Amino acid sequence: MTNTTRKKLYLLIVEGGTDEALFQPLITELSNSDVRVYTHRTDIFSEFTTLPTSSQQSIRNRIQKVVKDKINRLNLRPKIISGIIHIVDMDGTFIPNSQVIISPTVSLKDKKRYTTNVIECCDVLKQRELIDRNQRKASNHRSMLGVSQITVDRIAIPYRSFFMSSNTDHIMFNSQNLSIDDKNDLMDDYIDEHIGRMLDVLNHLKQFMINDGDYRETWQHIQQGTNSLNRFTNTPLLFDFIKGPIDAEKTESTIEAQS
Repeated sequence: MTNTTRKKLYLLIVEGGTDEALFQPLITELSNSDVRVYTHRTDIFSEFTTLPTSSQQSIRNRIQKVVKDKINRLNLRPKIISGIIHIVDMDGTFIPNSQVIISPTVSLKDKKRYTTNVIECCDVLKQRELIDRNQRKASNHRSMLGVSQITVDRIAIPYRSFFMSSNTDHIMFNSQNLSIDDKNDLMDDYIDEHIGRMLDVLNHLKQFMINDGDYRETWQHIQQGTNSLNRFTNTPLLFDFIKGPIDAEKTESTIEAQS
């Protein structure tokens, strides 16, 4: 008998090359379905916006535009996209403003340094910039937590965001301030060593899971105190999303009413 099961196609949105290098083979190798992943590299949540609309409207519309542009460039139909997986770095997004400090040990060249307690800045301008970024990014994340679908050409595509804290390098290599070259080299070596062994990678990620894996509780946890500077992730939950996204109709009513 011919197997006519439709292949699942997922759009993966990540912020950088190391995220793509890690999660693309992880999802492809460990998914029970035939999952193909297309990657769009951008940090949507920290982008500056001067739109007069609410934070919820602006961030949702920007993600919708990214998804629609990518689908169009790939000459795909929205209805064949099974879901959107969005991987984000926390970068201390939810810490109190008082934990963004000026430090004489941070050079003008380096500009900032992440620790597990504070973000250290080279000067007051950088301090203000990061406080503003955190406020903007936090607001965008909170707005999107109630969104479980992104609609493209009247097709509702299931959506979920997952985090790495304080960033992917911190989770994978216990280092928060790697240069681009160093992080790329480390990730390339790591993936080369783990091709065919992605279950080991998933087990590594599970070490930093929160609250026994409840999706909403993980997001509540990461917003507390300085947790968004420490080693936490909820990315193992993306496999639950792939198996069966949460019923969007039950969580979308409030968002749709405001659209």
